[in-house]
Amino acid sequence: MPLAIRKTKLIASPRWNNQFLENFAAGNLKKLRTRRKTAAENSPWWPFIHTAEQNLPNQITNFIAGKYKFEPMVTYNMPDETMLVWQYADRLMVRLLLQIIKPVFQYIISDKCFHLKGPNGVKEAISWVEKGLSLDSYRYFLRIDIKSYYASIDREILTKQISSTFNDPRLINYLSDTVNIPVLNNAAITLPSTGIARRNSLSPFYGALYLSPVDKYFEKIKGIFYVRYMDDFVILTKTKKQFCRAKKQLKKILNSLKLKYSRKKTKMGILTKGFHFLGVNFKISAPAKAEQKQAVTQIQLEKTNVGVSLHPRSAFRALDKVIDMKADSAHNADKIQLYLSRWATWWSLTSPLILRKDCLLLWIEKARVCKPGLAWLGTGLYHFCYHHSFNE
Repeated sequence: MPLAIRKTKLIASPRWNNQFLENFAAGNLKKLRTRRKTAAENSPWWPFIHTAEQNLPNQITNFIAGKYKFEPMVTYNMPDETMLVWQYADRLMVRLLLQIIKPVFQYIISDKCFHLKGPNGVKEAISWVEKGLSLDSYRYFLRIDIKSYYASIDREILTKQISSTFNDPRLINYLSDTVNIPVLNNAAITLPSTGIARRNSLSPFYGALYLSPVDKYFEKIKGIFYVRYMDDFVILTKTKKQFCRAKKQLKKILNSLKLKYSRKKTKMGILTKGFHFLGVNFKISAPAKAEQKQAVTQIQLEKTNVGVSLHPRSAFRALDKVIDMKADSAHNADKIQLYLSRWATWWSLTSPLILRKDCLLLWIEKARVCKPGLAWLGTGLYHFCYHHSFNE
């Protein structure tokens, strides 16, 4: 049974259980059958799905015995990106691995790392930053983004982290195999030394685990604020000395992990300059006058305004989604407006300072510049919502 070492109390996963794994795999197969309408005639999905139920018991038995072997991942070259995809049977086993290790996430991953919580993790991280900024002692910030994070992960380092985190040889072997997986591209098989596949069940966990040395260092430092979502960090410090020390130590840890900052997305300096994080702008307004004519050495809570607003990039992403929906004849104006309404509502729930109407107005503004013919969709929704007493 896998054990995770982080807190004083260790917990064992009870999920190396034949019945549990068979039931979970059967549920996933049922979901996979919904692909029937979209799968191409020559898709490997067809031979997989026709033999899946027959092969499943034997696969689960081999999996529990530690004898399952993963096939090389397949490369698909798309117009805008290159994707690495698991074989369908392997995809099922990867999901089983995730179910086995999930119970011990709380003992492996820092509480200051939010992305394993899914979409709600974004809301929690944004709320956490907003609360941190409302304190009366922070003056400097580091907003860090890692350059090509998934592609830069060193497989050897990640494999060592897995070995030092778990003590079940069977689990270590499987996780190590999924990290050091060969890649099939145009009939040629290669074994890269860096990079892990995105958009699969285990990639968020690996993204969290690989940067755990950063979490472990900063969560123990008193007097600073720290939060992480995947490879995005926010660090707030009280003094310039703390700021410089945090900057130096962070660079040292990232060098040991063979990672680099993204120069375009990384920002640092005095808090009054503001920064963005997870699609939201954060802005601090410093007090206009110091009390008793003394120099301002801290941002006073009662004199500080914390500004939170939606970043334009979030509106552009929603616009791209609407453009894609418009190109699909199955999506009419009503469905697009329903999407925009839900999009604006979702962002309004991340902070009480972000209003639905402001999100819609930002989207309309960007649409008028980039796609004037679509702006009416947001305009119509805006007038409908706020002339019929809808809550902001």
